[in-house]
Amino acid sequence: MSDFLHNLPTEPEGKIPEGVAGVSFDALPMSGLDLEALDLPAIRSDFARRTPDERMLQSLKILVDDQGRLVPSQGGILLYGKERRFYFDDAWIQCGRFIGNDKSDIFDHIDIHDPLPKAVESIMLFLKKHAMRGADFSEILHKDRWGIPINILREVVINALVHADYSHRGTPIRIAFYDNRIEVESPGLLLPGVTVEEMKRGIMQIRNPVIARVFHELDLIEQWGSGIPGIFREARANNLPDPTIEELAGRVRFTVFLPEILSLYRKQLRKSESTQLGQVREQVGAQVKAQVSEQVKAQDKGGSAQVRMYRAQVGAQEGNRGAQEKDKEAQEGDQEAQVDGQVSEQVTVDLQILSVCLTAPKSSADIATALGHKQLSGNLRKALPRLRCAGLLEYTVPDKPNSRLQKYRLSAKGRALLTSAGKGE
Repeated sequence: MSDFLHNLPTEPEGKIPEGVAGVSFDALPMSGLDLEALDLPAIRSDFARRTPDERMLQSLKILVDDQGRLVPSQGGILLYGKERRFYFDDAWIQCGRFIGNDKSDIFDHIDIHDPLPKAVESIMLFLKKHAMRGADFSEILHKDRWGIPINILREVVINALVHADYSHRGTPIRIAFYDNRIEVESPGLLLPGVTVEEMKRGIMQIRNPVIARVFHELDLIEQWGSGIPGIFREARANNLPDPTIEELAGRVRFTVFLPEILSLYRKQLRKSESTQLGQVREQVGAQVKAQVSEQVKAQDKGGSAQVRMYRAQVGAQEGNRGAQEKDKEAQEGDQEAQVDGQVSEQVTVDLQILSVCLTAPKSSADIATALGHKQLSGNLRKALPRLRCAGLLEYTVPDKPNSRLQKYRLSAKGRALLTSAGKGE
């Protein structure tokens, strides 16, 4: 970033009314905020091939002019706001996997609070977690074959994120995975003058041009107006029923039908849960064990008093290399037992912390309370920096580690670990 990061005034200004003629909702200024309200590391990560300076952020209208000051736009906060939920209560995504074809029995759910561009992959990861996966060896290089239409669903998800009415209060974007279909609901009706039939032909208005422009720049949208017609073309090419688009009470529902029924049964689910937990424990355990092993070796370097006495006794009695080898085996056995004990305890703590942060960012105090502790201490205090160093947790305010607003959120790597049954493509 250029020097503009440090030269913006921070005095709050009066808020411009939402109904400004000729300006979309997501282009309106957030008058009381400044650049500190944006998650700059997330912006840099998304635009890694470019330098996100003042000119670029203004061009994308992530920053807009407000009475001579540069402030985030509402779209900028929706895309990259550190505290997006504080300003837009319903700017998040709720995903659920249901047993059967209605909502009477839910098996799994997740609330996603990632920046909107990253939310695409988090949603797809959840859907893949609950999809059947095979392989197609008909070509020289095999490719994965999923039990759900991945490309179609990705387009539907992107469409929902880009065209949702974020001024609408009441419910978030909802994604419901049933045995025979997946429904994606977004708040807000179609814009005046736009019909479902026109959408199928690629005729539509853009509700959120700031959000749409950023998605386009990140190659999440390839060509304006091509997404909906492409969805129907691909469905027909794969012999799937046409998806349906419905206007409900203040919402738009997009339904994608599955190529085969993916039935879930409770007995099957208990076995799946056990397998997934084992996979997660194995992966976290491997990471923790490497760290703990180094700690134990460092603590035991040179040997404890007991080990030195043991060496002296064995050396005096046997006086040969065999004693040294026995000593080494005994020491390594003690270290291994010590490592395994610590690993088991730390893996449990780590998984508990990651699970607490799964639904939303949490402060250290929130984490302690959720795990039944009055304050952060002991293993919890050690676990947080360990999980950050492992890339499983990240700060919500990375530029100010000691900020009173600091929270921990699950990283993409951490989320992938917790949903390991659906990892990779």
